[in-house]
Amino acid sequence: MLTDSDRPYLHRLSRIGGILPSLSLLLMVGCTSLQTPQLSTSLGLPAIENMGELYQRNVAIAVYIEPKLRELMLKGEYKFTQFAFRAGQAFTVKLLKALSYQFNRVVILKSLGGKPEPPPDAVMTVALQDADMSFEIKPGFATITTSSVARLVVRAELRDGQGTVVWVGAARSEGQGEGQSRMLTEEELGRQIAIGVESAIDTTVADLVKQMTQSPNMRRHLEEWEQRRRI
Repeated sequence: MLTDSDRPYLHRLSRIGGILPSLSLLLMVGCTSLQTPQLSTSLGLPAIENMGELYQRNVAIAVYIEPKLRELMLKGEYKFTQFAFRAGQAFTVKLLKALSYQFNRVVILKSLGGKPEPPPDAVMTVALQDADMSFEIKPGFATITTSSVARLVVRAELRDGQGTVVWVGAARSEGQGEGQSRMLTEEELGRQIAIGVESAIDTTVADLVKQMTQSPNMRRHLEEWEQRRRI
């Protein structure tokens, strides 16, 4: 007969934070500790493949990541351990890298009113609409399996130098990850949860860039901006 203690543990986190229920698998002692697992800022091969064509255009764009997204933290707490994932920072770096594969000049704006010199051809604004994460721990005969799922909903738009909307896109992406270990420490749990977060970020970035570069209206403007530089 299965008892409650035999059931998998399902944990749910949000960008604001969450509470992780008690796990006998983690051995915690004494004072409060903070775990901030490092999220990768490199784009994985699946993300690069999903972007489609990598063709750097002779175009300059400025990028403004709204603070709600740029500072996005996924947080969770278990007994004396707090987990914090800097998802917004990882997303920002990965997006800038992906855009640098498409445009020969990419400028990050700290404020929407920033005036880079020389002026860019267009300004891209990216905003967070929703984000959450969950994970499940399944004790096995010899190993413990951790499965994580993260979800991001992001909206972006591009405006030319006159403020006219050139392109609008949205990505609703889900990333999944799974890891196994013989002994689940707090550090290992953080690393395994991070897999799903990184996957969601990669998928979102690739989706946004692919939508933008395949837009007929965007392609037309790219040709106009490049032609203007040839004159």
